[in-house]
Amino acid sequence: MEHQTSLYLFVSVLIIAVLVAYYFLGYKPQKQKAIKLIELKNQYDEALRGNDKTTALQLGRLYYGTLRDGQLSIYDEQAISNDLATMK
Repeated sequence: MEHQTSLYLFVSVLIIAVLVAYYFLGYKPQKQKAIKLIELKNQYDEALRGNDKTTALQLGRLYYGTLRDGQLSIYDEQAISNDLATMK
């Protein structure tokens, strides 16, 4: 019986350790990436409201690249091109 209690205690501590590790090691980078994406999207939208297409292009590529872990697709480039076409 004592061995079974020790096993339950060990498994419980292990589960708590995994959850704590996930929270501190897994959740935080995801949250930071989400915040960065929001900031980049806001900067890109602001650039699109201006008249500097070069800056808007750079920010669009940075934004879409961050969305795709650095790999822009042909569809991303087309979306950026469409956005730039709406600028004055």
